[in-house]
Amino acid sequence: MNIKKKYSCFSYAGGNIGSAVLLLGAMIALFLLRGKGVSWSATVNIIEKYCDAPLILIAGLLGALTLIFYYETLEPLKISFGCTRKKCFWNMQAGKMLTMLSAGLISFLLTGKQRNGMFFMELFFLLMGSLFALGFCECMAVLHLRYRQLILIPIVCVSGMMGFVVAYMVVGILKKGEITMNLQMQSSIGLLGLWTVILAGGTLLLTLLAWKLFRKAEIHI
Repeated sequence: MNIKKKYSCFSYAGGNIGSAVLLLGAMIALFLLRGKGVSWSATVNIIEKYCDAPLILIAGLLGALTLIFYYETLEPLKISFGCTRKKCFWNMQAGKMLTMLSAGLISFLLTGKQRNGMFFMELFFLLMGSLFALGFCECMAVLHLRYRQLILIPIVCVSGMMGFVVAYMVVGILKKGEITMNLQMQSSIGLLGLWTVILAGGTLLLTLLAWKLFRKAEIHI
């Protein structure tokens, strides 16, 4: 199988979204089993209530871990098979965008919140925050190609955040009978929009920095 096609942006995004949906689905199943039992109405209610911010956060964290693995192992391998650095890099950018856009679309379709201006601003803020975090992890992963010990920083940070998010939700289910991860933004649309623009600018700068580093990085198989 062509390695450049096997590990394309679609496989990257599909793996991240699939894993996020399975993980959140397992937590929702645990919630239902700990509650009054499984029923269609209860399932729909839980999905509408919790499949927005948690799904985006989990998809972003899984995307960061997968991104580190790609730069550690797969990107050098694809370059050795004739793929240019530019194509590898922009394929990764497409994968990041597909991951977060898919998570945002699923959240939009399944949420039970009113789809007003504040909802969309919260959604954009979470998506841009996740892309900013992915950009930071990408820079660290590219730096790892030259400074091998630096890879521990994003791995420890992302793994710690993933463990915290999952543990927080599971403990909420076991102790309180609910998933206590339903984020509420206590800000105006204008302030949230300002932070979204700042995160977008930071994400762009991190992407340019990552490309500059990756273009000159030493590749080892």
